[in-house]
Order: sequence, then C-alpha cells, then structure tokens
Amino acid sequence: DLLRKMQESTIWVLGTPVYWWGPTAQFKAFLDRWYGSDRKAIFPGKRVILTIPFEDTYAAAPHHTVGILTEALNYVGAEVVATVLAPGVHRRGEVGQRADLMETASRAGREAVQG
Repeated sequence: DLLRKMQESTIWVLGTPVYWWGPTAQFKAFLDRWYGSDRKAIFPGKRVILTIPFEDTYAAAPHHTVGILTEALNYVGAEVVATVLAPGVHRRGEVGQRADLMETASRAGREAVQG
C-alpha cells in the first residue's frame, strides 16, 4: 500500500538520522523492501528531499548516508532535489527549535514544489 502511495505522489521527504555513518536499520529495511521477490519498484520523475539529522558536528559524518540514499534513489529513477543536513542534533524535537534548519527545510520544500 505504501509503495502505491509513493508512486502516486510527486514529491517525497525522506529522512533518517545517521547511525555509524549510515542510515538506521529501520530506514535501510524500508529501502530494501522496494525490491520485491519478482520486481523492483521504479519511481521515475519523483522529486526527493532528504533530511538527515546527526549528533556529530563533523561535517563529513553524513557523507555515506547521503551517498547511499542518493545512489539508491537515482537507481530507481527518483531525483534528490535537496538535502537538509542537521548537525549537532541530539534529541527529538531539537530541529524544530533551530530557526536556521527550519528555514533551510522550508526553502527546500518551496524549491521542490516550484521545480
């Protein structure tokens, strides 16, 4: 049912925190389910905004997570139109308290819609 809804939509916002330089196990399982036993899901023309919070302030910490997601999305025909990185985020709800990140996310959404 979720794959059908994904195919019907135009823009996605996908996010995962960085766990040991990669996406969470739950997000990776979600991504892996795009490949059924008899076919893989194809999402041509879908526009995607990636949102990546991470505790670290080391700028390269999300590098592999962004790479994995970008390559996987390109492979299934989707296009990453924006990536919103949120460094130094430790707890749920912190991003919403950071005006700089909220403005970046808002701008990414506007640009994705205007395409």
